[in-house]
Amino acid sequence: MLITTCLLFLLFGFSSRHKPGIPPGTVKITEQLYFDETEVTNFSWKEFEYSTSIKYGKGSAEHLATLPDTNVWLQGKNKSVKLASSYYQSATYRDYPVVGVSYEQAIAFCKWRTSMVKMFYSRAFKSEFNAEYRLPTEAEWEMVAYLESHKIAEFEKAVPGKCHLKNDSNNLCPVSTKTFGKGHFGMYQLIGNVAEMLDEKDKSKGGSWQHFAEESRVGKVQHYNEPNKWLGFRCVCIATPISK
Repeated sequence: MLITTCLLFLLFGFSSRHKPGIPPGTVKITEQLYFDETEVTNFSWKEFEYSTSIKYGKGSAEHLATLPDTNVWLQGKNKSVKLASSYYQSATYRDYPVVGVSYEQAIAFCKWRTSMVKMFYSRAFKSEFNAEYRLPTEAEWEMVAYLESHKIAEFEKAVPGKCHLKNDSNNLCPVSTKTFGKGHFGMYQLIGNVAEMLDEKDKSKGGSWQHFAEESRVGKVQHYNEPNKWLGFRCVCIATPISK
């Protein structure tokens, strides 16, 4: 449990310098709305998986339900046996966006993160924290994306017309969540890298390393009906003032 505690403090950004009332890992948009600074990473997801395995037992139904579908790397264009075995498992990709997860798994992650942050916030600051992590609505995502002023051109520098970089021995995959510069609010890569799930099932925004630039513009939607190697997510957090 001590290992989990230490990892969670690292994962969620708790430190002696953390400001009470600011949901860890997020940037402020309005008085109550906060967005994740980056897409949810493999490292963050592994802590979710590990925490679940500790609570319910490794190999339990609950633990197995947290595992990403690594077979997404064997489907569609740019198949990669190497990435199927290494993208989630290897430390090389720890800061890359988690992919191969379903809408239901993303919802479960948000609920787990909410409970963990509340618990550790209480321990760190001896105070309650009224916060809830969830997936963004389409209106929230578009509002922030327009204000972030991300430029499609930043991604087209890599491969003309596409929102991705070529790496990993010429295999195509997303890049690290902080590869490109911050936007207006201090967020990374709302456009490109991986498309981001919305709170409405089967809809995502922002395009990915497999989408053309035109498909990735703020007003566009990428539909999905199962986990994909181009699909990830970031959380939003609704936070109200802490109790005194």
